[in-house]
Amino acid sequence: MSYKKFKNLRFLIIVFIAITISIAVNMENAVLATSAIIIGMIAMFAIKKNVKELRTDEMIQSIAGKSSLWAYSICIPFLALLSIFFMFSSLSDKGSDMYNLGMVLSYVVLFHIATYSIAFIYFRNKYKSDDK
Repeated sequence: MSYKKFKNLRFLIIVFIAITISIAVNMENAVLATSAIIIGMIAMFAIKKNVKELRTDEMIQSIAGKSSLWAYSICIPFLALLSIFFMFSSLSDKGSDMYNLGMVLSYVVLFHIATYSIAFIYFRNKYKSDDK
């Protein structure tokens, strides 16, 4: 499969996911939205395996790494501060929606930190040089 065909199929999959999720939101059907995302991920993985060439170079990979680190470094502290604000602003009423949102955001932050740490350790060990 050529790179141009890959880009076109990827666009069609994205359109499929967007349309299906918008229909699922209108119908208030979480199962349909979740299944659309899972089917889209499987389809993207399947077509990505069949691409003969992906045009990336070291500069693109370096930029992608730096941008993801910046996004992580900005979003995680922001979400952590927002969760602390939500929890402490409604501390007297622990069953309120603001308190529950703060708790959910704090768990999201912890999940992101754990995921980042696991991925960092995995890639550090995978690309570790023999020189110490």
